[in-house]
Amino acid sequence: MISETVHTEHPVGGHPGPDSPGSAADPGSPLPATRRPALSGTTRSCAPRRPDWAPRFLEAYRATGIVHLSAAAAGIERSTCYKRAERDAAFAASWADAHEDRIDAVEAEAFRLALEEHQPGMVALLLRAHRPARYRDRVDVRLDIRPEAERVAERLGIPVEEVLERLERKLRGVD
Repeated sequence: MISETVHTEHPVGGHPGPDSPGSAADPGSPLPATRRPALSGTTRSCAPRRPDWAPRFLEAYRATGIVHLSAAAAGIERSTCYKRAERDAAFAASWADAHEDRIDAVEAEAFRLALEEHQPGMVALLLRAHRPARYRDRVDVRLDIRPEAERVAERLGIPVEEVLERLERKLRGVD
């Protein structure tokens, strides 16, 4: 006796669809006509969920202040952290805090080195950064415009005081 075998391609994943030959919905199927109940409104993923990389990234960033090293320590690409910061405000804020923590650590180390190693240039730089009103570089520019104002007044035939008043109003944006 010759038997004929029918080979049927099944939809996604090699599993029979509900109406394909050999499925439980097929009346001629040897399979029992039972189905697993569908989960209402849920989807299941077969892939295990990856742990959040953000804590490792932020810890490494606080220690190094270098994005690509921190990303590598967290097991992600450098661009991944930037993309997450664009869409996740909480992560962006945590990253900004980690950046400030790193700058504080660098600054503390700079102060320590400047004082312990008696580096007056470094001390001056740090004082200018932290007390700019007191330690910033000052430039005092004085310009005597009276001689030029006298020439202009003579050429226009008006008093020099009027030329000076007009100039002052111009400088203040009144005129």
